[in-house]
Amino acid sequence: MQIAIILISSFLVVSSIIGITSVMGIRTSNANFVEIAEREIPKVRAVSEMQIYAKEAAKNVVDYNGLNIPEAKTDFRKNVEGFRTLSTVYSDLSQNDAERTVFSRLDKVFIDFEKSGYELINIQDAQNAKIDNAVKLIDDKMKVILDDLRKNLNPSEPDFAKKQEALQEMEISISELISAVRAYTVHPAELLASGIDDSTDNFTHYQREFLNTQVTGEEKTRMALMNKYFESLQSLTQEIIALEDKQPSLVSQFGGYDDRLEKILDDELEPMVISRINQVEDKVLNTASATFMAFIASAVLATALGLAISRSISKPIAKMRDAANQIAKGNLDVQLKVGGAGEISSLSKSFNTMVDKIKAQDKAQKEFISVASHEIRSPIQPILSYADLAKKGHISQDEAWTSVLAQARRLQHLSNDILYVTRIEGGDLTYTIRRVKINEIINEVISNEKVNLRGTTTLDANLDKNIEIEADKDRITQVLTNVLGNAVKFTKDGKIRVETHILPGKSKVEIKISDTAGGIPKEIIPKLFGKFVTKNVGAEVQHGTGLGLFISKAIVTAHKGEISGYNNEGGATFTIILPIRQ
Repeated sequence: MQIAIILISSFLVVSSIIGITSVMGIRTSNANFVEIAEREIPKVRAVSEMQIYAKEAAKNVVDYNGLNIPEAKTDFRKNVEGFRTLSTVYSDLSQNDAERTVFSRLDKVFIDFEKSGYELINIQDAQNAKIDNAVKLIDDKMKVILDDLRKNLNPSEPDFAKKQEALQEMEISISELISAVRAYTVHPAELLASGIDDSTDNFTHYQREFLNTQVTGEEKTRMALMNKYFESLQSLTQEIIALEDKQPSLVSQFGGYDDRLEKILDDELEPMVISRINQVEDKVLNTASATFMAFIASAVLATALGLAISRSISKPIAKMRDAANQIAKGNLDVQLKVGGAGEISSLSKSFNTMVDKIKAQDKAQKEFISVASHEIRSPIQPILSYADLAKKGHISQDEAWTSVLAQARRLQHLSNDILYVTRIEGGDLTYTIRRVKINEIINEVISNEKVNLRGTTTLDANLDKNIEIEADKDRITQVLTNVLGNAVKFTKDGKIRVETHILPGKSKVEIKISDTAGGIPKEIIPKLFGKFVTKNVGAEVQHGTGLGLFISKAIVTAHKGEISGYNNEGGATFTIILPIRQ
């Protein structure tokens, strides 16, 4: 009996030790796991998104300073604010002095990065303002004087032809001067600087030629005023050139801050977070080992229980550590495979979901950048070719400028569409919903597109009653312009018809746009509303960007509507269904 009591007591003591040890081990491991889930993983995400914001902000400065894209200035401010928001999140999660020291250096570098970026933006703003002032001075002052002098010339006077030629050359010189200045701000080449000097010398030469003739007192007075304005124009020109010459060093400085920012994020802050995860994982392993030893000392049952707890806790976290290390190295194909239920399993699923989203975004971004780069190069090559042919005298200047202007407009249209796509995918495209009359919008679009009809093509409309719907007028106009514009572009000597119907239930309106342009190629239909999807329209019609239907679908979807396209007997039909109330 005593032996039984002793055995029972021993069993109870051992069981108590096992229970207490197990509970303490589980609680300690759970605390470490919570630290990873609530602190370290959010820090990894914050660092990753800060890297993205920093790269986008640097790209915005290049776009605004080099390409003068207006939206880039606003986007730079948004990306700076996004970086600072995540910076605050990371700062609140930091617990040790080493992290705070690195983060303090990061904050100082980002302040310099932001300041340098705004300095480049302000220089571009100053250049734009001075160029506008120069153009205004030429158009409102100098050309007016030249026109007045030209009108008051007397054909019977001996120097009439010489004066007329001098005035003409002076006007050409100031036009070439401002053109050369504009070009210099885009590409500060020595040839363009020489062109600015040549235009200045030409103006001065022909001004002297004019004054060397028999001039009247009024002509002398006006030419003196012209000289004053030209001195102001020269001053503006030198200020613009000085600003442009100042930019290379600032761009280099900005690039240095960008490199330092990237180095701190990639080589210091991110490894530090990963190291912290490793440290917590080591704590978990140590706790599991202690539990295991207690189980060995207590009983075989405790040993088995300790192993089970150790494996159930340390293995998933080890996998999580390895997965985090792989992601840090750029491997986005890693996936966690942790079965069972509970927080570890739930976190593993969330981790996998996060990796899938990052991978999908990375793939989509690379594909988009690749295709967009190719599409942007397409109009650039003809511009270079026509410029080269004109320079060599193989074609006339008018023919070259006409082609260059057409390709430049195509490039501008493509750039605007790419910005729309970027805003759509980033969720930044805004909508102003108001009550609008749908037939008025349709009639306005039809009126605008009729001037583009080809051959004997007719454009008819059969519209239901002019009801009011809740929509963004500008966005819906953009959708209808894209779809109807395609029909007009592809239809030659055919028919286009626009119809509207109020659907049963009177909660939706249907818009149909049909044409007889031969239909949509079968290989295009599955990806009709994708990016960069275009149909060959022949040499006589300018190709589109291939983004119109993608943008249209995004806008219609945002209005809780539907858009579809299919082939009819002689062409294609696009159907747009919009709710009357949002």
